[in-house]
Amino acid sequence: MKTLQIIFLISFAVLVLVIPFLVFNFIQGNGTNTTLIIFVAVIFIVNGFFIVRKLLNLKKDKQN
Repeated sequence: MKTLQIIFLISFAVLVLVIPFLVFNFIQGNGTNTTLIIFVAVIFIVNGFFIVRKLLNLKKDKQN
């Protein structure tokens, strides 16, 4: 569980750092980096899914 939390936080940090950079580039007209946005978002979503699934399993174990 600790590993998933660390991966989730790292992907969130990357997302927070990359989005302003991409917005700034888009405003200046340097083109779009949609593949980078999609890549970071997919990592973030997959990690979030695994953490939610782990939390639900822990909740079921406590009820039994």
